[in-house]
Amino acid sequence: MNSSLPLWVKGYLGMPITGTRQLPDRFWSQVQRPFKADDCWLWQGKVDRRTGSPVYDGRSARRAAFACLIHEIPNEVVVHSRCRALCVNPAHAEITTRAEAFTRFGVPN
Repeated sequence: MNSSLPLWVKGYLGMPITGTRQLPDRFWSQVQRPFKADDCWLWQGKVDRRTGSPVYDGRSARRAAFACLIHEIPNEVVVHSRCRALCVNPAHAEITTRAEAFTRFGVPN
């Protein structure tokens, strides 16, 4: 899959787009296909046993997708999916503080 394909993500969430990096083919090889722009991008790679969150290169796969395609985010916030647990589509993301995530979900991400 061409790693430049998902650049349509620009403009989602109403945030200024400063993410200039592209996710490597290694990332996309772990996303279930086929998918469209507004689909859930279901992660098929490693999953954290404690939180059930998708993991890419030792960190949150959602955070990696969001940071590369949308906007860098500070370490003190976490990225959650508003739909399915294994969705890594940044358009389906919700940004929360770690404290709020712990209160809502019972585990830090």
